[in-house]
Amino acid sequence: MAKRVYHVQAHWDHDAKVWWVESDDVPGLVAEDADYGALIATVQELVPELLRDNLGIEPSPDDAISIVSDREEPLRATA
Repeated sequence: MAKRVYHVQAHWDHDAKVWWVESDDVPGLVAEDADYGALIATVQELVPELLRDNLGIEPSPDDAISIVSDREEPLRATA
């Protein structure tokens, strides 16, 4: 079976001080955490469950999650 890669986008909410995720590949994926590492661990736990429950896909150990993140921060002006 071919390796499948599921794409997830992680975004930083500067006002709320949390990372949150979205994915067109994984319906129902909703997660947020102030710690990026904890968010990734949550995503790794949720994705296989959601693939089974929402798409009827049994993930393979060869499959992967591609997580692309962005974090926008304000510039700090220097005097």
